[in-house]
Amino acid sequence: MPLYTVDTDDAGDFVPGDAEAGFDCPRKARTEAHRVLGSMTHCALPDGEHRVLRAIVRDETGQEIYVATVTFAGEWKIPLAT
Repeated sequence: MPLYTVDTDDAGDFVPGDAEAGFDCPRKARTEAHRVLGSMTHCALPDGEHRVLRAIVRDETGQEIYVATVTFAGEWKIPLAT
């Protein structure tokens, strides 16, 4: 049976997915990637002006089959008083 895992990457802080808690269907793994990415976004922001968060679905061979990415970029358009 194919096994799909979800890895996370928070601005270079990579956490591999747990094979014991894998998914038997790539669509289920994709749904989990979306859920995890939403949770990561909630916890990580705001923390600076730039952040890239990713959730990666891999198959049993370790090949990336799906990647969801949230990129946060904040930019002041006016000078701020110090």
